[in-house]
Amino acid sequence: GATLWRGIRNMKLSQEFESMGGIELAFMSTTSDIRVAVSYALSGGSLLFKITADNFMQTGADLQWVSAFPSEAEVLYPPLTYLKPTGRKQTGECNKLTIS
Repeated sequence: GATLWRGIRNMKLSQEFESMGGIELAFMSTTSDIRVAVSYALSGGSLLFKITADNFMQTGADLQWVSAFPSEAEVLYPPLTYLKPTGRKQTGECNKLTIS
């Protein structure tokens, strides 16, 4: 399966999301390059999602070939994507949440 990343700064998750998951209402940008995700998460209270897709049906659309920033290796998920946390790790001020 594929591993994708999403970095978000100044974000606090609810207990409800951490225990049950939730739906992203808008398009959701991810990347296959962890360095890109970390650059988006550089600040206090940052969040780094690790998204594991077991098969191609769980992977978003690869936009690298049409992107103005192909080095960001963007993979886009559609609105109403369900995210289910499967693990959590705190490193300094950064939370790493594993999603599958």
